[in-house]
Amino acid sequence: MKFTLSLAFLALSTPLCHAWGSEAHTTVGLIAQSFLLPRTQTFILSLLDSRYDGSIGAAAPWADEYRNTAEGRYSGAYHYIDTLDDPPNTCGVDLDRDCPSSHGCIVSAIANYTQRLGDESLGKDEQNKALKFLVHFLGDITQPLHASGHARGGNEVKVTFAGKHRSLHGIWDDDIPQYLLRSKYSDSITFWTQSLVDRIKANTLLTPKEEWTTCVDPDQAVRCATEWATDSNKYDCSYVYSALNDTSTDLSGEYFRNSVDIVELQVAKGGLRLAAWLNSVVTGEHGLSEDHGDRFVLQHPEL
Repeated sequence: MKFTLSLAFLALSTPLCHAWGSEAHTTVGLIAQSFLLPRTQTFILSLLDSRYDGSIGAAAPWADEYRNTAEGRYSGAYHYIDTLDDPPNTCGVDLDRDCPSSHGCIVSAIANYTQRLGDESLGKDEQNKALKFLVHFLGDITQPLHASGHARGGNEVKVTFAGKHRSLHGIWDDDIPQYLLRSKYSDSITFWTQSLVDRIKANTLLTPKEEWTTCVDPDQAVRCATEWATDSNKYDCSYVYSALNDTSTDLSGEYFRNSVDIVELQVAKGGLRLAAWLNSVVTGEHGLSEDHGDRFVLQHPEL
């Protein structure tokens, strides 16, 4: 079975949202699609709404749309974990401290929706919702400021980017990925996705890809999601906050240039982990497609 995706179409049809902007979320989903096992892809096709045309990349921003509705308002706290640490001095995730049982967090949400995705007794509508939540949350958990409670995840840190006044959180969610797309990939999610898939396969990103999926066991969902949050949280100390010399400085210069490797690494991690996670949930196999990303061809119709 071979699936061909028109990424340009998906980029145009995917609504703009917040939290890792829709560009990064879509890219996480499309990377994952490249490494799905055939049984996983068939399962996804049986669940997703017809408007997504079987693409988890197109469905990836849905959770941001949903939380902005009256029905979905309850899910707002599921997009992050408010760590009570002190970057850039100290960073760390303590689940008992940082994930209140009263409203949960991204770690408990990943565990919950993993269980729901595999529960056929819930029916396809609920499994469909669980799938879309997971696709989104495995992207969110790679954004360093979604694993930080300091200054409300950076929302209270005021900076500028390309001359515009923004929050630090907004810079990482939207401005850095969007500016990266424009400056390096001709504003094309297609090109960005293909570049990251190629580099994942070549293992040439900032850290070895073998380190990204050391925990992909759905039976250990809380432990795995905590590890992912901890991995993202460390960048709050090593770069996100430590590189801020003067918050009045425009961050579209050196700060942006030095953030690119982190952003691309984290988006790639999200895509590969998502594929491994969904493969494990659906098939029970802790692995990726045998041909490592060649099964689902990424086309460039704009060429």
